Amino acid sequence: MEKENKREFKLENSLYKERFQFILQINENIICQRFFRINGFTNKALNSREFTDVMNEAVGMIQDDLVSKSRIYEWYTTHSPLKMTGFVNDLDKYTEAEKQFILHDNCDGILHCENGDIINKTYLDYTKIEDTQVEERPKDGEFVFKFLFLVDDKVVYERIWDGNVYPKYVRNSVDLTNSDIAYRDKDPMTLPFSLAIIRHMTIGKEDLTYHIIKKICNTLGSSYLEEYGEYTDKETWGKDSKGKTKTYSYSKINYDMLNDWRNATKKKTRDYLNSILPSQKQLNYIDKYL
Repeated sequence: MEKENKREFKLENSLYKERFQFILQINENIICQRFFRINGFTNKALNSREFTDVMNEAVGMIQDDLVSKSRIYEWYTTHSPLKMTGFVNDLDKYTEAEKQFILHDNCDGILHCENGDIINKTYLDYTKIEDTQVEERPKDGEFVFKFLFLVDDKVVYERIWDGNVYPKYVRNSVDLTNSDIAYRDKDPMTLPFSLAIIRHMTIGKEDLTYHIIKKICNTLGSSYLEEYGEYTDKETWGKDSKGKTKTYSYSKINYDMLNDWRNATKKKTRDYLNSILPSQKQLNYIDKYL
């Protein structure tokens, strides 16, 4: 019986990759990466003020999100004792005095209820933790955030900033989508500390990855040119010492430097080429006799 020839198919991820992507890293470790397409993209957009502005705006959105989460985390862990145990599911089955004990944060201890339940309320007070247990500030440059925008796998924008300013818990739980999947449909009163903090940090917030991609596409796509006509590739301001208007170019290429270098080396280049290439007289001789 003949053996069947099995054909092997290799799935290439590159087939599903788009030209454009942004990456967020911590110390070169990728924590968020998104591929997407931009309809009507033109390379002129990369050499414009609008490109710089939208990239800086994307970074600003991420930084604002991290600052917001850091403030929430600090508020819940340093300003007042955090309730750890003593939660109940059905408050109506307790007496008014028992409800006061359950709901007020200035009451802790063990309560024997009339219905037979035993409620043990405990708190975590960060202000009373020994100094040896307090999180130490990282060394300068120990944690660095990096945002990159790539076109055809080439980096065309890069921005780095200090990550030491964010609490360790925030650095270790970065989620630009602000997803609620971990605590969705769960009773907030029964969530453990880690999920409760995540809920407070993300509840009501939008998916940043979607809005970052949308802003980039709206700026670098054909819709922008249809609405505004052209990109801003140069800015002018003031006068230099010779009275000429100063011009700033948003191009990634320094044309002034290239032109200065070309003019400075033009004669030397011409003399070198003349020394290794045949002259016009020699070429005429070759054409006539060879």
